[in-house]
Amino acid sequence: AEAIRHATAALELGPENNGVLYRLAVVYSLSGRPTDAVRWLRRAVEKGYSRLLARQDFDLDSIRKLPDVEALLREPR
Repeated sequence: AEAIRHATAALELGPENNGVLYRLAVVYSLSGRPTDAVRWLRRAVEKGYSRLLARQDFDLDSIRKLPDVEALLREPR
């Protein structure tokens, strides 16, 4: 819960920052909240966060095999 509070506070300071958005995805992934994790990961990638880095991050292991995440992290067409 504390990590989510800190990540949410960071979001207020940088709502368009892809690194902040990505960290929210990580916090939610590690907290066992896959729906929220996928939502923030999608926003981070839309704002330019590296698909390659996300594919390599062990912190996303809990959501990596979800169809939405697999599709999102594929190389852009």
